[in-house]
Amino acid sequence: MPGEFDLRLRPVDPASCRSLPGEIGIVALDLETTAELEAEGTARDVIRLVQRARRDAGLQVTDRIELFVGVSQDLAAVLDKWRDHIATQVLAAKIELEPYAPGEPGPDSEGFFTAIAELADRSPIRIRLRRAG
Repeated sequence: MPGEFDLRLRPVDPASCRSLPGEIGIVALDLETTAELEAEGTARDVIRLVQRARRDAGLQVTDRIELFVGVSQDLAAVLDKWRDHIATQVLAAKIELEPYAPGEPGPDSEGFFTAIAELADRSPIRIRLRRAG
C-alpha cells in the first residue's frame, strides 16, 4: 500500500558512490588505478604541455614539429610506449626522448622554442620544439 514504507537508496561507499536525484539509481566509480592508466595519464599530460608550448612558440595548429622531450629515465621508459600516440596528437614529424636538463625558456639560436614545466606528479619536463622543415 502507498505510504507503508519509504525506499531510500544509500551508497555503500560515500567516497566512490552517489545516489542520483530523485533516488532513481546509484552511480558508482571504480577508483582503482593501474600502471597502464597512470602511463596514459602521463602521456596526456605531456601532450597538454606540448600543445601549450606550441601555442607559446606562436606555431599554427597545423604546423608539423620536431620535438625533444627531456624527462627522467623512469619517465622516458613510460613515455616511450606512448611515443607514436604523442607524436600523432601534437603533429610531431620527429620526437626524441632525452635526459632532463634545466634550460632557459624561450627561443634559442637553433630555432627551437624551449618550455620548462612540471607534470601532474611534479616531475620536471623540458620541451624543445620547432617547426619541422
